[in-house]
Amino acid sequence: MYQLATNFGQLGRAYLYTKDPKMAIVNFKKALWHLYHIKHESAVLMGFMNEGIGRAFLEDQAYKNAKHYLDEAFSIAVSSEDISLNEEVYCDMAIYYMEIGDTKKYNKYNKLFQDARENFVKANKESAEVFVNRLEERQREVGRQHAFLFAGLGVALLILIIALIKARTKRKREYTKFQEIIHNISQQVLWSPIT
Repeated sequence: MYQLATNFGQLGRAYLYTKDPKMAIVNFKKALWHLYHIKHESAVLMGFMNEGIGRAFLEDQAYKNAKHYLDEAFSIAVSSEDISLNEEVYCDMAIYYMEIGDTKKYNKYNKLFQDARENFVKANKESAEVFVNRLEERQREVGRQHAFLFAGLGVALLILIIALIKARTKRKREYTKFQEIIHNISQQVLWSPIT
């Protein structure tokens, strides 16, 4: 249900961008229908769907209907504290009050919109900084792991080289000893009397 609601919501947004508010409203309402079946999981998404319907009615200049849905979206936005939803709703409310000529409320919601926009930008910047910091920490950790790996490989290689040198030295000594034994035997055979 949630995925269907999301899909209808995306269709609604697409119709809004193509300047077809009536089809946008149809799709946003289909999204809301699906969301009503899973209310406890979908408050913020319901806020976005109500905001979308309100915006579509604004574009269609049906201000009374727009206000109803924008109020719904506003109450969800305030209770959810979702930065993105707040920004959208405050923007739409400012447009609504500008359209009906209420300058005082327009200024109020425009200010709320500007503040929400700044909070949204700040949150995205902080999120990006956290991501970059995590990425840098991960790179440092990978660097440390590579350093340990190379150090371990270096130690293993050094041990292998030492073992090979010792084995070669031992073989040389054994070969030299073998040569001495052969030489001694051959000397004994040469100098021993034949009977």
